[in-house]
Formats: sequence, structure tokens, C-alpha cells
Amino acid sequence: MNAREFNLLEEPWVRVLRPDCTVAEVSLAEALLNAHEYVDLAGEMPTQDAAVLRVFLALLFAVFTRVDAEGREAPFVRPKDAIVRWREIWALGRFPEKPLRDYFARWHDRFWLFDPDHPFFQVPDKAWKRVKKTTENKKKGTSTTTIEEAGTAGDVAKLNGELLESDNKLRLFKTVGMDGLTYAQATRWLISLMAYDDTSAKATKDLPEGQKYPSPGVGWLGRLGYIQAQGKTLFETLMLNLTLLRDGQTAWESRVVSEDAYLVRPCWELDRPRDRERTEVPLPKTLAALCTVQSRRMRLSRQGDRVGGYLLLGGDFFNKEDAFVEQMTLWRNANAGKKNQPPCFVPCQHDASKQFWREFPTAFVPSDKEGERQPGVVKWVTTLRKQNCLDRNALVRFSVCAMGYGDKYFFVKDTFEDCLAFHTALLDDAGVGARERIVAEIELCEKAAGAVGWLARNLATAAGGETDGAAARDQFYFRVDRPFRQWLEALDPAGDVDAAIDVWRDTARNIALTLGDELTRAAGPAAFVGRTVKKKLAGKERAMHYSTPEARRSFMGAISAIYPKTKGA
Repeated sequence: MNAREFNLLEEPWVRVLRPDCTVAEVSLAEALLNAHEYVDLAGEMPTQDAAVLRVFLALLFAVFTRVDAEGREAPFVRPKDAIVRWREIWALGRFPEKPLRDYFARWHDRFWLFDPDHPFFQVPDKAWKRVKKTTENKKKGTSTTTIEEAGTAGDVAKLNGELLESDNKLRLFKTVGMDGLTYAQATRWLISLMAYDDTSAKATKDLPEGQKYPSPGVGWLGRLGYIQAQGKTLFETLMLNLTLLRDGQTAWESRVVSEDAYLVRPCWELDRPRDRERTEVPLPKTLAALCTVQSRRMRLSRQGDRVGGYLLLGGDFFNKEDAFVEQMTLWRNANAGKKNQPPCFVPCQHDASKQFWREFPTAFVPSDKEGERQPGVVKWVTTLRKQNCLDRNALVRFSVCAMGYGDKYFFVKDTFEDCLAFHTALLDDAGVGARERIVAEIELCEKAAGAVGWLARNLATAAGGETDGAAARDQFYFRVDRPFRQWLEALDPAGDVDAAIDVWRDTARNIALTLGDELTRAAGPAAFVGRTVKKKLAGKERAMHYSTPEARRSFMGAISAIYPKTKGA
């Protein structure tokens, strides 16, 4: 890393999607200055885009909490100043050039991918941890002591998330990318690995007997139920997630003292890169520090004009409990159900088998209940709506993505993404009634899915088989998925909500009944005749008869109770 090479502000490495659906690689400076011309980031994976987006947010936060759109020094004095600043930039329709170019000029030397003092997101050679290793030769009675570099070595197959092999995804083409990554590719995957690295890396064995380094856990983004607001352009997406007020309400920490600068500033503004192995730190105090937390100590290895591998050690980590500095996650109360225990919130990770709209109550319904909490970015967008920064008739879109891990986060299993769009007005006070109705319809969907599952279970019992009904429930959710999204997107809180709900219930009922008919027809002759099964009910053994007609009659009654027919149906 002694020779400077590949400056991220000048060299193309950010993959962006143009309006004509083509993908281009541009520099960091181009990506921000021309963000209004791009639809979105277009990296190799949605999780990679999330990690890169947060680096952009850190930079924008560092700039626009200090200067205004003209580049004049203007730190926030009161929370209202943050709203004014945001509205000013949003009205421009693009990021103002002078503040960004001034920042790029000041910190230009901190964005070299390879640099002897400040390699981007890495630890320089001279500061990389080294340990003594003694080898004993028992035959000769001698020992040899050498100094070796610490860390777990990784090749490009581990760095490149597209090549990761797991229980769910075999690496069929093992030679793809094995000759190394371009500097552009390596930059994107460096940022991604910093955010999502698993727990397989080993700690250095250099502590006294009986002591060991604490586990840093998985990379911070890997812990989250990640959620972000999505705009029509990259500019809008960045602005909607640029939470200049914490939870849309309070000012961020701005005071900086030398010993905790890393808790306030983005990592590239520090006097020296952080290099201590597996270090527990306090919660970051700003969005800029959080989005660039160095959860791993890394160093890329050059092979000619490509990156052939890397060295990795555990880095900074902090307690995930009540880590409300994080704005882009769902939350759950870890003490729910525990008597006399105060709420303790931890990130609520997404269930890959569960459609995002089923998490609508957790993500978008504000609550005064002690054990519930909304994502900070949703609160921020709600504040923007209440301050009339956003059109109440416009649609707002939120997207989620996550990395799935296996066996105590030791390896990556898979990734997934999802999104949801609805009227912005659903977030403000005028949308309270409509939000409650949406939650009620989601609960009815859960009951209908349960009824379908019970039908499948009863039919299997009637035929002499056995099932838990999970496949049938999943099939119901699959069939209602697109219709529900379309219905939610079209739902206008200012319109006739009752009529819209009647239309949806007719749709959901018909889907459930159609699926029920298919399950019934597929049950076969044995199920039609049925069988008697002894089961324990209320502590007593009873003989119960199962057959297709009985199962279907019970199912029809359940669906009629869940979705009564409307007058016009």
C-alpha cells in the first residue's frame, strides 16, 4: 500500500442505474453531483447497495450539517434549522455543487483505496497488527522466532459476495472472478464486507493464558432489519434517508473532542485509521460515524492491477440493545412477555419467508405503547410530511434487504429484498384511521392463511397422511401478495376507504376459496371417504372423523366468518 492508487473521488467504481435501464460506473463525486440523473444504485447485490448508500449518507451528513446549500458555514442551532436545510436542498432537485466540491477538495487524500497512511476503509501496512511466532525444533533443541502479520486471510471468492458458496447456493462456476477483482469491484465489496461480514474470522492468539478477545459479532448491517426510503431518483433516495434529525425530532451530537472523534465523524476524517483488534466502543453519536463504523480491520492485497485477496481482523463493535442511533432498522422488544421488565429494544431482523407488507404494523404504525418502536427513517419521513416538505398525495416507497446467516452467523446462507409503496398521507395524522384499517386487514389475512392451513391439515388426516399446513399457508400468501400490494398502493386515505376495503375483502375471500377448492379436489378418494382418528381434547381421548366434506364445510364457515360477503357481492 506504499504507492497511492485509485482515488474514489475520481475513479469510476459506483454502479448506477440510468433512466434508460443501462448501468454505468462513475466516481463517488459524479454519483453525488449527478444523483438526480440516476434512478438508483445498481451494484451486484441489494445488500451491497445498502452498504454503499450508507457511505454516501455519511458524507452528505458531514457536509450539510456544517454548511448550507451555498457552502457557507451554518451549523444547526435548533431542530427547525435541519428541516429548513433539508427543504432548501430538496427544492433544488439536486445536490448543490459548491459544498460538495469544497468537501472533496479538503478530504481528497482520504479517499485513496491504496495509500501508505490512510487507505480507504482499511488499516495501512505500517499499522497492521503483527505477532511473534516461535517454532520449536525438539530434535535440535532450538527455537526460531519470527514476526508474522495477524489476521484471517481471504481470497476474492470470499470478498466477492456473488461467488459465496453456501447450503442454498453452490458455486457452480468456481473460476469466475478467481483471477482477482478490479479496483472498482474490490471497493464495492470492501464496503459490503465491512457491513455484513460473518463471524468466521479468527482472533489473534496473543493474549496471556486464560484471556481471549471478545467476539465482535457479525457486521453491523448484518444485525439489522434494514429499511430505507426509496425515491424516484438516487438524489431523492439519499435525501429521504438523510435523517438530519434523530428519529425526525432531536438534534444530533455535534461537539467533538479528540478522544471520541471516531464516535462523531466519518472514519476518513480521523487523524489515523483505527487499528486495535476487537474493540468494544460506546454507541456512535452521529449518522456519519454510525454509517462508517469500522467493524472489521481490513487490508486489501494487490496483485498487479487487481485485488487478489485481503487480511481481516475483528474491529469496533457496540451493544445492540437500545442502539437508537440507528435509523434504518425495525425494532422488537427483547423483554416482551417478561414480567416487571422494562422494554429493551434490539434490531428486529427480517424473516425471508415473510412478505414485507406483513410487517406493516411494526414498520409504519406509530404507537404510544411502551413496548413498540418505529424505525427512525420512517419517523423522519413522517416529520417531512407533517412539515409539508413532501406532497401528501404522492407515493412513498420503502425497501428492505437482508443477509441471511447460518449456524451462529458463521457463514452467509442467502440474501433477499422487498419493497412496499403507499400514499404519503398514510404516515401523517390524517392517515390514522386508514392505517388501523390496513392493520386489521393484515390480521384477517393471517386468519385466512390459518384457515387454509387447517384445511390442508384436515384433508391430509382424512387421507391417512400428515402435514402441518405450512405449504398451503405459504401458497395463500403467495397468491394474495401482488393483489394486496396493488390495493395498498391505490388506497387513498382521503377517499372512500370503506369501499376500498370491501373490494379487497372480496378479492381475498375469492383467493382463499379458490385455493380451498384446489386443495379439496387434490385430496383424492381416500380423503372423501375419510377416517376416524383418536385425539386428546381437554385431557380426554375422543374419536373424531375426518373427511373431505367435513373439512370443506369447516373451512367455508371459517372463511365466511373472516370475510363476510358484502351487500353487492
